Amino acid sequence: MARFDIFRMGDALVLDCQADLLSDLPTRIVVPLLPKQKAPPAKKVLNPIFRIDQAEYVLATEFVACVDRRELGAWIGTLSHCERDVVGALNLLLTGF
Repeated sequence: MARFDIFRMGDALVLDCQADLLSDLPTRIVVPLLPKQKAPPAKKVLNPIFRIDQAEYVLATEFVACVDRRELGAWIGTLSHCERDVVGALNLLLTGF
């Protein structure tokens, strides 16, 4: 389990955004990845759009949550190559910048 890994959680996808340094905690900070056609209109920086398995997903940053790590299902992939976009969205949500 690593920062910016994508996991299945029930019928949905979530992005693990927690620092690897805190991997021993029983919880993880996650942000839902919503199918673009089902997501609210994306805001430019707050809701970056990513292509995952031939489909577009919106990072629903405003729905960030803490979950028990045991709730995370199958590993789907990683967005580590998109760190700048993900951190930018989280920074906007948490600091306004």
